[in-house]
Amino acid sequence: HPGFTPGGIFLAGRSFRYYASAPLTTPDGIGIGSLFILDIPTRKLTPFQLHALAVLGRQAMTSIELNTALRNMERSARARQRVESALTIERNFVSTVLDTVDALVAVFDTAGRIVRFNRACETASGYDFPTLVGRYLWDKLIPQADIPAAIAEFDRLRADGIPTAFENEWLRRDGSVRRIAWSASALFDDQGQVNFIIATGIDVTTQRAAENTLRESEARYRQLVEGSLGMVCTHDLAGVLLSVNTHGAQSLGCTRDQMTGHRLTEFMPEDYREAFDEYLREVVDRGEVQGLLHLRHVNGDIRVIACRNKLIQITGRAPYVLAFGVDISEQVRAEDSLRALIRQSNSILESVGDGIYGIDLEGRITVINPAALQMIGFKQQEVLGHNIHELIHHTRANGAPYPSNECPIGNSVNDLDTIRVANEVFWRRDGSSFPVEYVARPQIEVHSVEGKEITKAVGVVVAFTDTTERRALDRMKDEFISTVSHELRTPLTSLRAALGLITGGSLDARPEKLRQMLDIATGNTDRLVRLVNDIL
Repeated sequence: HPGFTPGGIFLAGRSFRYYASAPLTTPDGIGIGSLFILDIPTRKLTPFQLHALAVLGRQAMTSIELNTALRNMERSARARQRVESALTIERNFVSTVLDTVDALVAVFDTAGRIVRFNRACETASGYDFPTLVGRYLWDKLIPQADIPAAIAEFDRLRADGIPTAFENEWLRRDGSVRRIAWSASALFDDQGQVNFIIATGIDVTTQRAAENTLRESEARYRQLVEGSLGMVCTHDLAGVLLSVNTHGAQSLGCTRDQMTGHRLTEFMPEDYREAFDEYLREVVDRGEVQGLLHLRHVNGDIRVIACRNKLIQITGRAPYVLAFGVDISEQVRAEDSLRALIRQSNSILESVGDGIYGIDLEGRITVINPAALQMIGFKQQEVLGHNIHELIHHTRANGAPYPSNECPIGNSVNDLDTIRVANEVFWRRDGSSFPVEYVARPQIEVHSVEGKEITKAVGVVVAFTDTTERRALDRMKDEFISTVSHELRTPLTSLRAALGLITGGSLDARPEKLRQMLDIATGNTDRLVRLVNDIL
């Protein structure tokens, strides 16, 4: 306020920066002063506090008016009628005020019977004042289980007269229950005896329900965070951890206390720390960031966290980042191993000389190696996703159609067994065929259903070899054996015949003929030696 000094209001050697007041106004509208409060720091009153201040101002004014009326009565007995009239007016005024305010106001005698009951109380209870006047509070308004506590509280207030604040439940006329927050005090007579008990209250049913809901929500959130199998944490805009859940800390071999208050970079490998400042700038600019966070376990392992972080901005509070992450270290390692295995498998497929391809249950090609493509004359994009039987296995060697339901490759899926075939043909893209032998092996997966293992085929892998050269070699071998057999038998036959004549003695009397047979035997022996040497 421009009327205050820059340092506030100086009182009793202290500077007060906050001032609030309720005007004290007579029924004629004349202001006689204020009921005010001071506080050192600046602040804001809650709606309940503002309301309470206004009620206190009206109560103070009412008290002033009552005291004034009492003094007037004492000073002038002759003006009794006028004073009584003034008191009546005052009572009507107080009654009007009480019925106008939103706060619940009730007055009780020392026995606990209801003397005054304003309109707010009627609304909160569902009863009108004539119904309850002269009755005890606990006759209608206090639930049966709470009656002993209500009587004990009233007796304590009546005994010592010390103002008190408490809450209790009111049982409405319709059977519903309302929660009321009370502030009660005793009214004393001139001898210091308690005459009445006055209580002002406010219906806090909705407020308490909201608080309970909030507490339940906080409990569920806390349970959700602590029970999460991921890392849930918050950090400020400098990267300092404000909180972290137990599982998140344990995934790094730490406790929550060991991580809270430390910068995230303290738990990161050196190679990843430089990029963290860029992440902080990005989360401020964009409000949300997702990616991979690399953190170091206390045993030296690197944990990879897939995280999604969001900037949280709440009025009156410093902004912070809420982060949720899942440890995917094993998945990353498995993917690296899988990629290495795929590279190895691809290298094997590309390096082997045999043709290899895989098909699904519909007979469509899912994978094929370069050797197979070279043999059948197709390009990879011309065969992937196409039915292999229709491309290269549609016709038998004799030119007759080859139905797919008779193909051993397709039938191996049903038999769940390896098939070996050595006397079939495949067809090239140009329409020519070539002899092959192949091995077809089903790809088998095992699933557990209701405790039982079920085996099923998901495809077939076929390895085949072009046997054209092998068959040519077989023919050359057969021809070679036939030729060698003939060439070896011819000199042996002549040699055996000559030796047979000699050993039989039929040429003993004919030396010239015997000599001729020996020359024949010697010549065939030499020929046979040459043949054997050539073969060797």
